Amino acid sequence: MKMKQTLLAVALLTFVTAPVMASETTYALGAGVADIDGLEMIEFKGSVVSDFETLWTSIGATYSIADNLTSYMDGNTLEANAKLGIRVGNEGFEFRPYLAATIGRASLDSPFGDSTETFTFFGFGAEFQIQQHFVISAEYGQTNQDEYEFDTTRINFTYKF
Repeated sequence: MKMKQTLLAVALLTFVTAPVMASETTYALGAGVADIDGLEMIEFKGSVVSDFETLWTSIGATYSIADNLTSYMDGNTLEANAKLGIRVGNEGFEFRPYLAATIGRASLDSPFGDSTETFTFFGFGAEFQIQQHFVISAEYGQTNQDEYEFDTTRINFTYKF
């Protein structure tokens, strides 16, 4: 539990201080797809991107939707999840590798009732600026929920204002 609290504290601290310390702050909206051990999801995201001299940070929120018929852990069905995350990467190139950390909540339906579960994601990725405001990114990592671990891949398309 301490790891989740620490991640949330780092994300909140970065969200509050990064725009003040950054040389440029922009906003971004995007959409993409994620695969969590075979569970396919559609994601919608918004973020605040702060550029520094050599690094950039992105604090964002994502809302994901899964097919209600898709089976998830032990007969549960995942309807949707929302998450808050931070990405830190190298600035100055069209190709930007980064590290990502996220904490989120997932709504699950099961034969025994509905529940909400907390999960974390840690991974790495890269984004490529294809035009002045358009970015495509790919990400790989581990989603952890209680004792379960899931390989996760994402592909996103983002518009930066």
